[in-house]
Amino acid sequence: GGVSLVRSLTSNTVFGRVVGAHPVTIQELGVGVGDVVCYREWAGGRWSFNGVSVLLTESADILATAELG
Repeated sequence: GGVSLVRSLTSNTVFGRVVGAHPVTIQELGVGVGDVVCYREWAGGRWSFNGVSVLLTESADILATAELG
């Protein structure tokens, strides 16, 4: 399974909001679209679509879910 994340604007952050997830990832990790997650710093591949930075990573790189207030 895999997850698509939108990176925040801070360059050293390891948090992102899930914008897409494989069904197996949702089932196994309980991570879904809209969740904020902490991921490994050098995880996945970064892409830019229409000015939005997106990280495509494997579910193994997700370390935790987070609630940011």
